[in-house]
Amino acid sequence: TEDEARECVKSTTIIEDDCHNTTVPAFVVTNSCGNSKVDITVQDGCGNEATTSVQVKINDAEPYVYCQFADEKGRVAAEVTWIESGGPGLMKDPSFYYLAVDSCGEPLQVTVDFYSNEFENRNTFALNENHVRFYQNGNPNDSAGVYLAMAMCDPGNSWICINDPTAENARLYTAKVSAVDSTGFEVSTECKLRVIPKGVLDGMAIDTSQSTQQFHVASYTSTF
Repeated sequence: TEDEARECVKSTTIIEDDCHNTTVPAFVVTNSCGNSKVDITVQDGCGNEATTSVQVKINDAEPYVYCQFADEKGRVAAEVTWIESGGPGLMKDPSFYYLAVDSCGEPLQVTVDFYSNEFENRNTFALNENHVRFYQNGNPNDSAGVYLAMAMCDPGNSWICINDPTAENARLYTAKVSAVDSTGFEVSTECKLRVIPKGVLDGMAIDTSQSTQQFHVASYTSTF
């Protein structure tokens, strides 16, 4: 913070003079956010004045991050539910959206990690092709959209399939958005999408709150 930068410079400043009655030095921060400096000014008893500056980096506030999905009716939220689609691994676009803003207006390193409570590999595709496919959405900040496989894997088939014993009737996707600013401070948030079987009238009746199984299935990094 601005106060911490000022106190840090004060604690490391040494003033020496051959005149008596040196004034209390003034420590002035020139910018309260991002790259800044602390100007130090002092006068001695002989009327001489000296000024110097110390470069500092100020981070008064953490970055802001947000993400959301849209359900099949277009309603957006941090947690949504989709009905399972026909065909193994059928991909759908859940209108995944995320945002990262630096409090000082400086670039952020932003990473999106996707996790699934099921592990699926049909051998002929890479792992993430059975769960997540990224695509560029053309935004200036280089964010990415995603297609998700809106189906649960079937352990009765020949490919590798690991179901979640604590959420047998649902596939759960978790998107974790992390942003790191120029000072190394990191903040993250999560949004979730779950896929439930066809014919379930009340998706909320399927309890997935106890699910802890997660497999990392995809990652995307860009600079905002």
